[in-house]
This record gives sequence, structure tokens and C-alpha cells, in this order.
Amino acid sequence: PDVPAPVRAAFGQLAAMIAVGLAFRLIIAYLLPGSGFANDLGAFTHWARNLAAEGPFGFYDRPFFHDYTPGYLYALWLVGLAGQALGGIGDLIKVPAILADLALAWVVHGMVLELGGSRRRAQLAAAIVLVNPITWFDSVVWGQVDSVGVVFLLLAVRELWRGRTERSAILAVTAAERISVLTSVPA
Repeated sequence: PDVPAPVRAAFGQLAAMIAVGLAFRLIIAYLLPGSGFANDLGAFTHWARNLAAEGPFGFYDRPFFHDYTPGYLYALWLVGLAGQALGGIGDLIKVPAILADLALAWVVHGMVLELGGSRRRAQLAAAIVLVNPITWFDSVVWGQVDSVGVVFLLLAVRELWRGRTERSAILAVTAAERISVLTSVPA
């Protein structure tokens, strides 16, 4: 089907903004190699290597520290496989969080449009997500994955207002698993 020119233009503008957001994050990662919270990045890297070597089945039975829920481990498995192919993980460990930042901008853009906002406001909302220093500091500099849970949480809210309560519940549980790990206090 033919896509109207204004829709193509708006999509192109959003894609360009996301590409710039990605480039900006990659530049930061290049300028600050190895930055981040060493304990978490070390755990993520170890888990990614282990998942690439042994697969996800039986992960929680292996004799090392685990404090993340299964969903994010699939992303780490892919990072581990990419690390095997490329000769090391390094800052690849930050890729899932960087991609989640970009997905967050896409989701926010769509939500603004769906709520009746103009294309300009939707693009502004996506731009705010992309240029907000908190997002790039958290994912690129610090190496944390908070944006992964936020993407699922916003998708859950969107499904709820669409009347799709079952989908919303699944997405909310996925977000809660991710967020509960971030807010839990060790005993």
C-alpha cells in the first residue's frame, strides 16, 4: 500500500533522530571504554560468557552468584554469542541498554501520537528521551539496564489503555521482574 508522504517524512525524521541518538551513544562508549559500575558489568560479562558457552538451561543451578530474572539473560546470551564471534565482550555488554534507550524513544513517540499529540510533539518527546543525560549516563557510561524495564512498563501502560489487559499484565510482570531486581535490597 502507498504510504502518504507526510507519514514517510515523519518516519524518516524519527529514524534519523534515533540514528543520531545511537551515534551519540556509540561515541560516548568509544570515548569512555570500560566505564561503568564494575561489579554489575563484571557480573553481566560473566553471565554472558557462561550463557554463550553453556546456554540458558540450568543457568540458575550453576555455582555462581545470580540476581537477575530470566528475561534479561536472553539479551546477555546474545551478547555472549556476539562476544565469542568477535573475540571478546568488552563494551558490547552495554548494547542491550543502548538499544533499549532507542526503543524507549520509539515507544514514547508512538504513545504521544496515540494519545492525540501532534507529530511535532511526538518527535519532541522522542528527542527528550534521546538527549536526556540521565538515559545515556545510565546505559552508556554507567552500564545499567534500567531502560529495558521502562520499555516494558510503557508498553504495558499502552496495552492497558487499549483494553488489552492480558497483554498489559504480561508486559507489566516482565517490567516488574526487571525493576524488582533493581530495587531489591540484599538480606
